[in-house]
Amino acid sequence: LIKKKPAPRTGELMDDQKEIEFRDSDDGPMKIWVMPRPGRSYLIAADVAQGVQGGNYSVAQILDRASWEQVGVIRMRVNPGAWGRILVTAANFYNRAIVIPENNSIGQGTIEAINDVQYPHLIKSKELWTNQENPQYGFPTTEKSRNQSITALRNAVDDESVFFNDLVTIQEL
Repeated sequence: LIKKKPAPRTGELMDDQKEIEFRDSDDGPMKIWVMPRPGRSYLIAADVAQGVQGGNYSVAQILDRASWEQVGVIRMRVNPGAWGRILVTAANFYNRAIVIPENNSIGQGTIEAINDVQYPHLIKSKELWTNQENPQYGFPTTEKSRNQSITALRNAVDDESVFFNDLVTIQEL
């Protein structure tokens, strides 16, 4: 469940429209355990919050699709539209990762921001559940999908096929 890794780099991604670089800072919203590697595929699963002071954090888990290791996490209070742009920057940094944001209520603002920049790797719910009648972008958080996700995560933890590096992430599970 937990891989023993050195302390993560903490900082933020900077995008000057030519290249994206990680800039170290002690109070940055992003932790990176493994920098993107050429030829690797990643996904970013994102929980969307309102972005109000004192409210919940928006959180993005960045996973290597081959090893299912958590390679990075972003945790910050930011409005849903800005969160969408941050997710696109992170996805581009991680080799054009697949982005899977929550699509309930405020998540729609995040999805709109992702679509506004025409990011091509935004997942549709029909890619997760083929029998869905009205596919939408993102991940619907319903009682059914929540139970499916919890079951899948428990199975992954039990058979040690997913690895987390962030203690806060583990505590939030």
